[in-house]
Amino acid sequence: MTDLGTTSPMTFHATRGALIAGAIGIAIALAAVVWGVLSMRALEGTARTDGTVLFASSGDGRMVDFVVDGTRYTTSTSAYSVLHTYSTGERVPVAYNPKDPAHAEVADLHSTYGGPLFAGGFGVLVIAAGTVGYVCGRRKMKLREWLDQCGREIWVPAEDTRVRVTHHDSQRPLVFVLRATWVDPISRRTIHADSDMLRADPSELVRSRGRVRVLYDPADPTRNRIDFEHKTAASGALTGR
Repeated sequence: MTDLGTTSPMTFHATRGALIAGAIGIAIALAAVVWGVLSMRALEGTARTDGTVLFASSGDGRMVDFVVDGTRYTTSTSAYSVLHTYSTGERVPVAYNPKDPAHAEVADLHSTYGGPLFAGGFGVLVIAAGTVGYVCGRRKMKLREWLDQCGREIWVPAEDTRVRVTHHDSQRPLVFVLRATWVDPISRRTIHADSDMLRADPSELVRSRGRVRVLYDPADPTRNRIDFEHKTAASGALTGR
């Protein structure tokens, strides 16, 4: 586990991740639109007829039988599309080359646009998640600014703090959160303050300083933040219990 010594821990930016997620979602949605347009253009110049889903060919494939000008042809399709599962005997539309009907493919909504629709929907969900994250990040930043200007400070001893790991890979922890606990002197309630997500373990920093500064709203102590940037040598500091 990597400690930070006496330096201030590096936090994850409140809105940067949300903006990146939103950009990724937009890219996925745009790629899905391009995919859909290419799928639609691939059917230009083809003729249409109905076919019948037959037996499984190999793996997850299905054979589709169709007739053009009295001649029987077959083409293959996956047994599963993104949005649909094909069953034997099912009637499906087939698009074929009028000059060579042997070149054909299933042309229903599921086969043609299932992939683009699924990818586009996923992109929209990523955009929505990024938007929610950005809004929450902006609110957190505004609260931080308000607390810096109007908040009341309290110093929580190191023994009343703990570090928890919120994300880790197979070998090491990746994201840390410091929690400071104190009793509000007015309401006598036990209050918790959680830091932003940290890139490294702040335990050594907290031990070296001996206490952690917390800024909070006196009217609602649950509106608070841990201030790593402030040094413990500040005059007039109070130790909260």
